[in-house]
Amino acid sequence: MGGVGYKLAMELAYQPGQVIFEAGSSVTVGSTPYLREVAALHGVPFINADIVLTGDDAVEFVSSRWPGGSVRFAYLDSFDWPYENMNPGELQRCIAKYAERGVELTKDASAAHHADLARVIPWADDAVVVFDDTWPAGDGVYDGKGRDAVPWLLSHGWEVLTAYAEHVDNTSYVALRRVA
Repeated sequence: MGGVGYKLAMELAYQPGQVIFEAGSSVTVGSTPYLREVAALHGVPFINADIVLTGDDAVEFVSSRWPGGSVRFAYLDSFDWPYENMNPGELQRCIAKYAERGVELTKDASAAHHADLARVIPWADDAVVVFDDTWPAGDGVYDGKGRDAVPWLLSHGWEVLTAYAEHVDNTSYVALRRVA
């Protein structure tokens, strides 16, 4: 699942004190190794938090253990989105992974988690954020992980940079840019 919105990180310039942050993880392919490489190429820190793979709830991590720096690029792909067209076995495995950590996987919980993240991340003035598994649903409404976060950010000085949605294979993301 998910889009490749994380690749937008390579298009940005980074200043001292700025970081790349990812909420959620992929182990050998995908966003995490890519973002780690982009950070190394640009000489900025890469910070990651993932409740499933590392045990770090991203909101709690940012709120209480943030190591410093302002977020220039964030890829928010934590707290899975339970799609209706997911393979039922995969959905049950996903629900079980979260239950092992005492967390109920629901659409409302996923959307609330991402809204909380949007509010606590220390954003750089020129920040870009990508919400994976998020898509415009029409008339200024969004659905998916960023359902609650995107409208909040839009009302706080952000604008849509790009949006991509392909619902057949659950590939979608919305990228926003902070407007100074």
